[in-house]
Amino acid sequence: MMRHAVVAQGPSSRHAAPGTFVIRTVEEWGAFWNHLPTRQAAPPIDFRRPSSPLSASDAPASRPVVVSVKPDRGHTLVTWRSEPAPASSAGHPFTVVALPEVVTTQMRFERQQ
Repeated sequence: MMRHAVVAQGPSSRHAAPGTFVIRTVEEWGAFWNHLPTRQAAPPIDFRRPSSPLSASDAPASRPVVVSVKPDRGHTLVTWRSEPAPASSAGHPFTVVALPEVVTTQMRFERQQ
């Protein structure tokens, strides 16, 4: 199992395509951050160091929580679940986690029921 740390989470993302995806570059990180209803600058992530941020954005009624990240049959499997989001959430709640090592395999996301 790979350790992971929450980089950012919030009640609302205006990202056009909710779902799970990997952020691997400064440009992708900035584009994701621009879809958030905040004026704060994006937290710095040094993509030259071992780090592979991920995001899981779900339906408006739930907040994604990453349960585990582990190697699995040639992929890196990210297991996540939904938790109730605050009633005031508009848009899609999101969670972004960083991994302490570079992931060179394809990422696969699996929602825990």
